[in-house]
Amino acid sequence: MCRDAMVLGAWVVVAACASSGGGAPSSTSTAPTAMETTRIAGGSGTMTMTTNRDIATNAKTIAYPIARVWPAVRAAFDSVAVPVAVFDEASHSVGNSALRVRRRLGDVALSKYLNCGSTQGFPSADTYEIQMSVLTQVRSDPESGGTTILTTVQGQGRPMTISAEFTPCSSTGGLEKQIVDVVGRALRR
Repeated sequence: MCRDAMVLGAWVVVAACASSGGGAPSSTSTAPTAMETTRIAGGSGTMTMTTNRDIATNAKTIAYPIARVWPAVRAAFDSVAVPVAVFDEASHSVGNSALRVRRRLGDVALSKYLNCGSTQGFPSADTYEIQMSVLTQVRSDPESGGTTILTTVQGQGRPMTISAEFTPCSSTGGLEKQIVDVVGRALRR
């Protein structure tokens, strides 16, 4: 999958969640489904696999005003070892849409954050070359007086030992939760 399409898809999901009306629940996840076809060529022939790809945005509303949450979200990216490449003060958006990692993100095994299947009994996310997009947007929640943190994590991986195309990985929800947890701890200090 093209990295630009992955980034665009993430921002479309975040924007759709950010512009939805009505009350925001304390935690939600939206998952539009798209069909994706992968062609795998090997020594014994070619195989085509069609899968449904879920892109979920995790939304969590916390009881702090956006003026306090926004700086804490930026700092949370440092805490979870995601280098910030996108920082937009006007839209309260932060993230990295072109993160390349192997085995670990900071001190955490990638399989805690991404599910790329498994090979020989081991999570593939821990052995694959991974491309990730981690994007967070914060917005005020007028009904509760708090702030909603919306995070989209997307990934794709491929084996490092053989020539292969990148295949989609799904988020476990772990990184999204970790970002909110880090923000919460910072605000309670």
